[in-house]
Amino acid sequence: MKKVFTILVAVLLTASVFAQSPNKMSYQAVIRDASDNLVVNQTVGMQIRILQGSTSGTVVYLETQTPMTNDNGLVSIEFGGGVGFDTINWANDSYFIKTETDLTGGSTYTITGTSQLLSVPYALYAENSGAWSVNADSVYTMKRVGIGTSSPTSKLYVSDYSSTGSVIPLTLSRGSINRLDFSMSAISTLIKSSNKEFKIGTSDAQPFSILTNLSTRLYVNSDGDIGIGTTTPARKLHVNDVMRLEPRATAPSTPSKGDIYMDDTTNKLMVYDGTTWQACW
Repeated sequence: MKKVFTILVAVLLTASVFAQSPNKMSYQAVIRDASDNLVVNQTVGMQIRILQGSTSGTVVYLETQTPMTNDNGLVSIEFGGGVGFDTINWANDSYFIKTETDLTGGSTYTITGTSQLLSVPYALYAENSGAWSVNADSVYTMKRVGIGTSSPTSKLYVSDYSSTGSVIPLTLSRGSINRLDFSMSAISTLIKSSNKEFKIGTSDAQPFSILTNLSTRLYVNSDGDIGIGTTTPARKLHVNDVMRLEPRATAPSTPSKGDIYMDDTTNKLMVYDGTTWQACW
């Protein structure tokens, strides 16, 4: 009895990405004759079928080749370049590979083997899905991606509502040191870029803070009052510490009423009254 031992690892099927033939499967088998001898350095005829649903299911793809075995009786082929292979819906059903071999290199196939494809290469599924594509070691899509939502309205839409009604959409982490936790209320935080202007803040009557070392350094309340060193600013700018104006030797040009500076010559704080610079003391 003639034998063929499939190595398909035992179905060694892998998605192969090549410059000329992007999505194929690799198949290897050890060929033996009726006397159990290895068939070495010999051209054999092979027919490969992909069956859907069962070992006797519908043939969804068929391809024939005439590869040559090596010194160890091993035949290695890549298949999937024919018409119809790229239209197989791998996620829709179970699939089986049926191989038939003619030791003389013809099409009178006397050796048959069928194995189930237990794991369809991701690259093939991604390509067939129409949403994802593979380029070398990269997987990409030109469509919108939703995480936690089935109807994304942007290129990447992440939604994860908690029981309190807030949403923590994204965490980027690199170990325990370099970490960005991105948390926001569903309505209060606004980060966007429009007309080449980057905006960060809130979209409703919520305050906004800038922190270092987990402590608030700059605080903007809902009225737009800015606090530095305080979270209760009483004026448009409220500094709760020493504020320094770097002295300058000459008055600023084209001043406007209300401008101030520290004069480096007189060591006085100067205020522009709309007509001239006035010393504060």
